[in-house]
Amino acid sequence: MGPCLSIITVCYNDLSNLRITYNSIRSQTYQNVQTIIVDGGSKDGTLNFIQENREMITDYISERDQGLYDAMNKGFDLVRGDYLIFLNAGDTFHTRDVIEIAMNQSNQADVVYGDAILVNENHTYKSGYHKITPKTLTWKDFKLGMVVCHQAMMVKPAVAARYNLEYKICADIDWAINTLKKATSSRYIDIVVCDFQAGGISTQRKKLAWWERWKILLKHYGILSTVNSHIQFLINRTKFKLN
Repeated sequence: MGPCLSIITVCYNDLSNLRITYNSIRSQTYQNVQTIIVDGGSKDGTLNFIQENREMITDYISERDQGLYDAMNKGFDLVRGDYLIFLNAGDTFHTRDVIEIAMNQSNQADVVYGDAILVNENHTYKSGYHKITPKTLTWKDFKLGMVVCHQAMMVKPAVAARYNLEYKICADIDWAINTLKKATSSRYIDIVVCDFQAGGISTQRKKLAWWERWKILLKHYGILSTVNSHIQFLINRTKFKLN
């Protein structure tokens, strides 16, 4: 039996998307998984869904939390697998054999990662992830933000960082950098790992995202690199919108 993958799913009053995610997990050909749901105390039938599917839901929490990243930290505390991945409500594995391929090709690397597809809320295809996935990965690659989709990274718990609750939108960038700083090896697998939903962010939230990303990159890379990175952000964003 290969490595065990712990799949952490965070949700709150999003039962329809939770069903989509768990149908994807259920269809996987690889069975050595631990499935974890961290629910923020939903009132939409989520707890009933969990109870009805305990044969495949290994662990769960249903209680109020301080937001997405607090919930993800709670999920991390329940991990017993050799690797972990965050696949939140609405996100899915791209094909039925994703976990099998990833675990068979992991080569015991600290971080195993692949590509991602961006989808609309109704899961119709939208586009490939807007950054080119590096074929080798270190913490320095995140100077340009989330160069690897968060949901396409499978990480050994020993190197996985906790999320800094100071950040409300971009804690995943800080998490990825801190995780890769601890990792001694990474392995790219040439497949699309996940389809992840593009969430709508208001103008005010976009401004907060830019501010948080600025603070995170400044902390890790310094002022010159951070200025250059944000210029590149603007160029890449313009190209992405034009395409």
